[in-house]
Amino acid sequence: MHHDALNTALLQGILHRDIDGNRRSFLTRAGILGCGAVAYALIPRGVQAKPQSGLMTRKTTFKLHHMHTGETLHRTLSGQEMQDPVFQKEMNHFMRDWRTGEVYPIDPDLITLLSGVIHKVKTPTPLHIVSGYRSPKTNRLLKQQGRQVAKKSFHMTGKAVDLYIPGTSLRTLRNAATSFKKGGVGVYERSGFMHMDVRGKPVYW
Repeated sequence: MHHDALNTALLQGILHRDIDGNRRSFLTRAGILGCGAVAYALIPRGVQAKPQSGLMTRKTTFKLHHMHTGETLHRTLSGQEMQDPVFQKEMNHFMRDWRTGEVYPIDPDLITLLSGVIHKVKTPTPLHIVSGYRSPKTNRLLKQQGRQVAKKSFHMTGKAVDLYIPGTSLRTLRNAATSFKKGGVGVYERSGFMHMDVRGKPVYW
């Protein structure tokens, strides 16, 4: 591909990417995935990709309460600060498997989705976490107990969370989560919580 044509394609694909920010699929289609620094070097200096829906610039106040451990997490961060390794480590610990104490990396996309839901719902009440990461051992135990858990649950890869907000209907939470079309969203009325994950395609129940 000619230098100028490649440069134009990169700008159009990166600066005007779709709502999912799927830069990888664009680079794959352009046949340049893996070019890394070479591809970025073609973008004029000072030009940056537009933040998705302002999530990278606006601040989010995380007020989280874990119903099983009793722990709380209260931080106000911008989208870029959410990617900070220190905060990521804090979230990994907060969202650990509370039954075994095992810590696992929480997918950054899930943290971004939590941020979006918080902005949509607009309530000062802490968001209550029922379950974050779930180890394979815990998942097998729950399945043996007859619980409604998937054999290949997204909880086991740090891509899912079960939650509720006291005083906020599950329907309101569901509407907020589904508006982003990032993955699975399911409501469990009897148990009183909502599941959401970042599997990459919208699936609702």
